[in-house]
Amino acid sequence: MDNVTYSPRMLLKVVQQRLLLSDPFVLFDIGCGEGIAQVWRFFGDDLRVHAFDPQVEECAKLTAREKNRHVNYHAVFVGLPPSDAFHEGRAATERHGGSYFDPGAQFRRSSTEAANARKRAQTVAGPTVSVASTESTDRWSESALSTRTLAIDDFAEEHNITSIDFVKIDTDGRDLEVAASCRGVIRRANILGFMVECFFTGSPDATENSFHNVDAFMRGNGFVLYALTANRYSRAALPSPFKYRALYQTVSGQPMWGDMIYLRDGASQDYRTVWDDDLSPTKLLQLACLYELFQLPDCAAELVIAHRDRLRPLIDPTHLLDLLTPRLGGVDRSYADYLQLFETNVEAFFPS
Repeated sequence: MDNVTYSPRMLLKVVQQRLLLSDPFVLFDIGCGEGIAQVWRFFGDDLRVHAFDPQVEECAKLTAREKNRHVNYHAVFVGLPPSDAFHEGRAATERHGGSYFDPGAQFRRSSTEAANARKRAQTVAGPTVSVASTESTDRWSESALSTRTLAIDDFAEEHNITSIDFVKIDTDGRDLEVAASCRGVIRRANILGFMVECFFTGSPDATENSFHNVDAFMRGNGFVLYALTANRYSRAALPSPFKYRALYQTVSGQPMWGDMIYLRDGASQDYRTVWDDDLSPTKLLQLACLYELFQLPDCAAELVIAHRDRLRPLIDPTHLLDLLTPRLGGVDRSYADYLQLFETNVEAFFPS
């Protein structure tokens, strides 16, 4: 996962003091092949997970090695039923050439050309290149896949789930449909945020898994964009170095896709106008922890300040602010000293 911190001091203190004991952090991970990301383990014994992936054997392996009895893997596709109006739009998109990537740009990428060149070389001399295959390889091609599809709305109702804190979606192309399958449970389960993989290219159709559609869906449901990644792909006309030892992203080139982080703006003066009600003190803590986890300590501090009176019965807000305060110039400071330095010597915040 990108845009995350692996030293969330405030989150770890909240977990250490068991402040989430009465309301554990609930993650829905859609597209959990190879397991849930390690950053979620920071929630320790207060973590509850429902993870979904259509690969039957993969889910069985993950279940067998899972040590947290509150992490559950489900071998199933997540999406909307065939009767949902979403599929009518999708059918129209596919008839008119809707795309996973923009077709023209995909076949002009240097990663595609490198993969083709490797295949030609292997045909002549046998396999000699020790780099990973391209993203276009179907990771499910040799896997036994589930034949069942369910919506998150239906799963939550079936299992009487009344609280979901975060939904991570990575399905290689149908993330918007998965997000839409959460429509009915967003407010019912008090979802605090989403991570959605989507593309910056593609058709203008309303069902395309593209950024403008995902952003419209999220904003329409009360969420704000807080972080994103931009994965770049150079053109074959002038290849850029690859970012990893694999025929994937390059260090420069057109941004093609990325992960988007959407969260509630819990410190907004208009919060009640959007959401109709306030979050509980525990939910406020969980939202602050998500801000910190996604490298947004400033947003976490703003939330703590806005709701300090409601948080005080759980933990001293000043202590939370001190934990969120970063080092500056190699020096640890309290939140109060940090702000005082900003007021009196703003040049200390300039690059050295």
